[in-house]
Amino acid sequence: MAIAAMVTMIATSFAIVVQTAPWKSDAGDSPAETLAPGPREVTYEIGHFFESYLKNTNYAYQGNRTNTPGLNPWWDARVTNYKELIVRNTYPFVLGYTLESGMTNADIDPGFGVHSLARLHIAAKNLTTMGTAHTMDPIFIPILNPNTPGGGNVTLQWRSDVATPKEIADIKSISGNGHFARTYYGAPRINLIDDGYWNELYGHMTFDREAAKTYLGLPGVGDLMTEFTAANSGNAIGLLWLNDWITETGGGGIYDIAAAYEYSNDIRQVVLTMDPTSLPDLLNIRIWSISWGNDMMLMRYFDVSGLNKYMETYFEDMYFNATIGVASADIDTSYYVQYAMLGWNDQVTGKAAWMLEATNIDYVGSADPPPAWQSRFNPYDPEQTDATRLSLLPGTIMYGQQVSYYTTPMFWNLASGERIIVQLPTRMEVGYAGYVGTSDALNAAKAVELNGHAYWGEMVLGNGLPDMDSYYNGATKTLTINGPTSWTRNQNPSYPELNYTGEPQFIFDITRVSTYDITVLPVQAVYIVGDVYTLNVTARDLNGTAVPWDGTITLSSNDPLIVLGDTTHTFTNTSYWETTVTFGTVSWNTYVNGTDTWFPMDIDGVKGPIVATGIPEFGLLVIPVIGAALMFAVYRKRRKDA
Repeated sequence: MAIAAMVTMIATSFAIVVQTAPWKSDAGDSPAETLAPGPREVTYEIGHFFESYLKNTNYAYQGNRTNTPGLNPWWDARVTNYKELIVRNTYPFVLGYTLESGMTNADIDPGFGVHSLARLHIAAKNLTTMGTAHTMDPIFIPILNPNTPGGGNVTLQWRSDVATPKEIADIKSISGNGHFARTYYGAPRINLIDDGYWNELYGHMTFDREAAKTYLGLPGVGDLMTEFTAANSGNAIGLLWLNDWITETGGGGIYDIAAAYEYSNDIRQVVLTMDPTSLPDLLNIRIWSISWGNDMMLMRYFDVSGLNKYMETYFEDMYFNATIGVASADIDTSYYVQYAMLGWNDQVTGKAAWMLEATNIDYVGSADPPPAWQSRFNPYDPEQTDATRLSLLPGTIMYGQQVSYYTTPMFWNLASGERIIVQLPTRMEVGYAGYVGTSDALNAAKAVELNGHAYWGEMVLGNGLPDMDSYYNGATKTLTINGPTSWTRNQNPSYPELNYTGEPQFIFDITRVSTYDITVLPVQAVYIVGDVYTLNVTARDLNGTAVPWDGTITLSSNDPLIVLGDTTHTFTNTSYWETTVTFGTVSWNTYVNGTDTWFPMDIDGVKGPIVATGIPEFGLLVIPVIGAALMFAVYRKRRKDA
């Protein structure tokens, strides 16, 4: 049997890692069979805004999401242990958290941010920053024997997710007998303190003979199953992997996660066991790990592998599939991002908005000198600089003023082969109007206050950086950016070497109005050229309900001789506007179009096709079918009266 075929057979045997919640392009459970040479290609898809689905409590499904909307219990634990806030516990889900790290003394405290979830899917081909060759590093897995010739193939099929606290859930059952960590992965009991941040990393991996030598430390001269069983007695190989990951991402490590987590990686267990589908020449290895920090370890590896260094976030419900060959890797992964999409305000329109910008995961300054990881936040750390940025975080004390940095904003000019696709939702969402809050305390009163400044509407393209109109399709609500790009960095005005904001910076407004309903009165089948009619415009939301509005509509038409009483109108917290219209051209498909000044690609309206006709004395040249019957009747009546 060919190696590729064996990899496929073993990979598909692990069908338990399958996403059940809606997502059109989730990482599947079968990594690619072969690596085809070619240029680097990476597509970043962002969608499923404001969604959250409950974990399956049946451990046979190993923590997959159900189709039931809801916030999982770790958010309650974070409220209790870290003073976070649940602002909305039904769709659209909204949460709150303190922005500055507790390890940072801000010069001007930005307070808190309201945030929601969105799903990011990354599909990457031909990442030449990683490989199994002797001179290369596979990044995501340890090298136990660096003296081998290298080579071979590895596939990784992992899930990484938050462990559920509370009774009869992950944390409790990991210490008992029911959890899949024990029943499927053979992990020992472990007692954990619930805090809402424990990470489980688990799944399957395949190693061919050459890869088994380097990454599992096996001799690789005989039956690989026999060699692994002997070498892994007492989980010896699992412990070697644990030590390697701790060395790299623990305190003072070259990829120390403390700058992204306020705490170096604390791995409690890494358990490796052999799956019975293994073959003498190809091992299928099960892996399970529990930690405070393996999620941020993956973000570090995303960074250094070149998979994703510009839009890093905390996450939940990750699917991670990788095929690593001699000189390159293909990776397919998807997950819900946390603490990244913030409630904001569009400075051009003044509307409530949601902001998602290019950022690195680091938000704490470095604690150790090189060769330890040097935080990308260092230049922005309030303890190292007095640089500030404008806060448009609704409900904070410092809303509308300059505050200390709380994230590491990145400048991301897409390279050739890179692409970003953003799919905006098509149902009613919530936004929070910009206002100065009474305090920055996150408590029940703040949730009431925030929701008192909330309003509902459609999520539309706002005014971000750069101008994104040319990338946006309003009909499909899809934003598509293909690299290479040549944007200009948004510099901090006082510290030009720093990024003032991340770029791209996506601003998505929440607008009450979704369409303009245009009606010509009186309503009739045929309109006479030269007659004056009333034109009524009604501002309606996504559900078709008339709503008060303060935007400006601009009218236009394909009739070059049309006469409009007014061509523009600014609503003053009203839903209706009336003007006049006089058609000047005979046509069977005249249109009157309305476009919003603020959101011309999302909010529009149309009346048409309109049959505009004349009478015989005007020399009618084009008579539509419906108009022809009417004009014939009028003509005969006049001849009879003559």
